[in-house]
Amino acid sequence: MKKLVVLLITAFLASNFASAQSSWVTYKIDNKLSTRLPTLPKTLNENSVYALDKDSLIYIVTVVDLLKVAELDSAALVPLAPTADFANKIKQGVEQKMSGFIMGDIKVGKWKDYTSYKLEGGNDAKQLNSFTFMVIIGSKLYALMTLTPENKTGKGKNAFYSSLKFN
Repeated sequence: MKKLVVLLITAFLASNFASAQSSWVTYKIDNKLSTRLPTLPKTLNENSVYALDKDSLIYIVTVVDLLKVAELDSAALVPLAPTADFANKIKQGVEQKMSGFIMGDIKVGKWKDYTSYKLEGGNDAKQLNSFTFMVIIGSKLYALMTLTPENKTGKGKNAFYSSLKFN
């Protein structure tokens, strides 16, 4: 009986997840990466696009060429990227761009052998939570971010992050 209940719950969750993501669109970030978004994205600025879902979750994709903005090429980034000092500079940059948000600690990791970062934060005045996943490939920093209203679950955010892939 217990196994049957677990099986039914799993089947229900899987079908809801699959149906919720089936209408999503593939967004080709550039010639290297793509991700899936709930709707066709709109331009936010020269480096970013965004999409909204029915739960008011905001999905943002940003690409920053570190060679252009910081004169760091891929050879310079390889030893720098995994350091705590460099990660904290990235965190400071995010905080400067996101006025009113308080960010937690930035976590350095790996995504497909590339240095990656995870950063969570929030804006109490706007009642928004943020989650950012970033990865450095070559001289580019790719960032996937979600902004979730505090009263929403943000069901689609895991699908967004897990859909990042090489073209």
